[in-house]
Amino acid sequence: MRGVPLKLGQALSMQEEYLIPKPISEALARAQKSADILPQSQLNQMLESELGTSWRSHFKDFESKPIAAASIGQVHRACTKEGVDVAVKVQYPGVAESIDSDLNNLKVILGYTKILPTSFFFGDLIRNMRTELKEECNYLNEAAKQMEFRHLLKGLPGFYVPKVIPHLSTRHVLTSEWVDGVNFFSPPFINIF
Repeated sequence: MRGVPLKLGQALSMQEEYLIPKPISEALARAQKSADILPQSQLNQMLESELGTSWRSHFKDFESKPIAAASIGQVHRACTKEGVDVAVKVQYPGVAESIDSDLNNLKVILGYTKILPTSFFFGDLIRNMRTELKEECNYLNEAAKQMEFRHLLKGLPGFYVPKVIPHLSTRHVLTSEWVDGVNFFSPPFINIF
């Protein structure tokens, strides 16, 4: 599962039980954790169309198996030819182009089955998802926001925003500096919740 159906599943799985029946929210939570990954041929096709046929020449190393997969893309660890460790976020082919039709189909199906209570404001959710997904599918927009946050938070203790690698970023590929993170649900952070 990818794209809008998975994104909708993610949004609905976080709702309170009185809005979404428990069996449905549990199924959606399982779907949220099982995003499909691109077959190698599609990954190569996507990277060739975005970074050129010699896309591999930009990297010393590129891990073909993604380290993460989500609703609209997956992330690969790589090292640029300049020796910079990077995260390469690759959008699934066709996700951006299918947003309108996927949301229209979901609206019809969920309206017909009446799975969701009328108090759910499903029309508002669809409208918001349409806007947000179209923005989220534009990785150049995400890169600009990341660069702005990097500038705004520069020098503040406790914050670090990874540097975007512009020549390896396009509308459907976002490459940024690899930074090891910290799990907020592990000590010492668990104690602050």
